[in-house]
Amino acid sequence: MKKTIAILILLVAGCSPWRICEPGQRVAQGGLYTVDPQVTWSGWVEGKNQDWTVDGWSLHQLNFVSALKEGRALWPPLERKKNPPLFRKDMTPHEVVEFVTASLALEGARAPKTSAFKPQAFGSLQGFRFDLEFSDSHDLEMQGLAVGVVHEDRLYLILYRAAKEHYFPKYRESIEKLIASIEMVPQK
Repeated sequence: MKKTIAILILLVAGCSPWRICEPGQRVAQGGLYTVDPQVTWSGWVEGKNQDWTVDGWSLHQLNFVSALKEGRALWPPLERKKNPPLFRKDMTPHEVVEFVTASLALEGARAPKTSAFKPQAFGSLQGFRFDLEFSDSHDLEMQGLAVGVVHEDRLYLILYRAAKEHYFPKYRESIEKLIASIEMVPQK
């Protein structure tokens, strides 16, 4: 009850970590780039990271990991677990893929497998891309894709994961367009 009251106070005060992201609206990600959402997403903001969904997090989610520093886990809750995988600023793109799959496994993904690794433009930066498949903790088959870049010793990653049967194909085109919409923010 106290938590519900606190959330309502934050919402009324305009300090909510929840947001709605509309098509055509440029949404900033970690101060480095913006994207066009393509469809209407509900989102959660935690620090520089954002997590979006349309139909619910257990069915599909789009994660933006921004400016991840050396020695940090992919997601803050993983840092409370025993021996989480930690980002290193000198990771190669292939090592980042291993870091992501190990993080997913620690989060509960079963037998994560990656494929189709290749270079990928990340706005005007040269990044990388890969596909993934796994089963979630409820044995739901999941499919995903990720694009990322290590820029100025920090990791920027866009990770989309969804139920393989319906939700991954339903939003794949929107995700591809969102990735193509990446625009770098001029740095001061």
